[in-house]
Amino acid sequence: MDLSSWHLPPIFKWLATNGNISENEMLKTFNCGIGMTVICSEYCKDEVFSLLEKNGENPTIIGEVTNTNKVHYFGDLI
Repeated sequence: MDLSSWHLPPIFKWLATNGNISENEMLKTFNCGIGMTVICSEYCKDEVFSLLEKNGENPTIIGEVTNTNKVHYFGDLI
């Protein structure tokens, strides 16, 4: 999951700073601004993006599904 692929709303930065909450704990506890996730194959990505955009959404790719049983993060959240 690319942590720098979406805009982190200011409230989450405030929570992390003022609550002395680590990035790891923020990811486990809060949605950090991710309102909805849609998982689809690469094959239908363009169609899914088009449908979401036509309905006022701003889709962003934040990661990919792999053969591991852990979530791997890269980039900076805060």
